[in-house]
Amino acid sequence: MYHIYTGENKGKTTAAVGLAVRSIGAGNKVLFASFFKPDGSSEHEMLEKLGATFMRYTYRGNFFKRYDKEELAKAKEAFTEFFAEVKENTPGHDMIVMDEVVYAIHMGLVNVQELVDFVKEHHDKELVMTGRDYPQELIDVADYVTEMKKIKHPFDQGAQPRKGVEF
Repeated sequence: MYHIYTGENKGKTTAAVGLAVRSIGAGNKVLFASFFKPDGSSEHEMLEKLGATFMRYTYRGNFFKRYDKEELAKAKEAFTEFFAEVKENTPGHDMIVMDEVVYAIHMGLVNVQELVDFVKEHHDKELVMTGRDYPQELIDVADYVTEMKKIKHPFDQGAQPRKGVEF
């Protein structure tokens, strides 16, 4: 089935990691592809220790909101290559997690239909995607859509992210 974890603030990646750990515990093979997350997120090392295949989209360039046309072209090429690698590594895995992949749509690096096609092509796997502001086309093909809603967060009072809690 296809899961989306969306919403404002904390919890989307945490939920996906928890589902990945549960799947590994049941003897399944998990591919965890990280899109647009900064280096040093604690879950990545632990998932690898548990046996997940971990992949990271590493192109950073300038911060994406400041991409000019040339930078956007480079980012799109890098994203296309990484997404192809994810697709190539999908066979042999029971669960595919694509953490923060929706930002590729918002940035113009991939069109919605490419992700919809990916979901439809892999209906035999557990697919998990995280990120904010999912397009309706992806919500329509999802089996689970969970929205994380912030009621209160220490960031609102200026707290900084803490290793092991926020990353």
